[in-house]
Amino acid sequence: IQVIGQLLFQVLIVPALKLSSKNRIQALKSKLHFDNSNISNTSIFPVDSVNSSKTKTKLSDLNPELIIVCGTRIIKKEILNCTSATFINIHAGITPKYRGVHGGYWALSNDDKQNFGVTLHVIDAGIDTGKIISQTTIEYTENDNFVTYPLLQLTSGLELLNIFLTKKNNTFVEGRTENSCLYYHPTIWHYLSKLFAKGVK
Repeated sequence: IQVIGQLLFQVLIVPALKLSSKNRIQALKSKLHFDNSNISNTSIFPVDSVNSSKTKTKLSDLNPELIIVCGTRIIKKEILNCTSATFINIHAGITPKYRGVHGGYWALSNDDKQNFGVTLHVIDAGIDTGKIISQTTIEYTENDNFVTYPLLQLTSGLELLNIFLTKKNNTFVEGRTENSCLYYHPTIWHYLSKLFAKGVK
């Protein structure tokens, strides 16, 4: 039942939000100086999955020092261990309280707007359980919703990443809370109930 609710949310709600938020999305991309130009094909190495043997071989060949991850599926130990590189993740939520997906939305859904933010952390074998490099809360407006929250989080996440790369700061910080919870995609009935009861978009 939960999976059906999640699918209905993705099929019915998300496209409607994208359509109604078209102007807001364009305004954010312009304000935040997002570059929509195509990346050269010579800089792209397509794979079927981050966990594929093709990915493992490519990472082994490249032998990088640092790998930046943003918005991918859970990376298996086999991939994490195929290179000596450190994996860094831009996570759309405040960990460890909001692990998983859509951390910003879940914070607002839980009346926890002080934890609407983004985290830069090291990837380990767990799900968003790695050591925290830095994290910050984010301001949002009444014009934002489920499909625009990630743009705000990505912008702040890239700022944290830039600071990390510039200062090469290898220190870690404690999470904002001892509570740790793993979140998934909302169901259509959860979203609608929070929308009408609390105005969470």
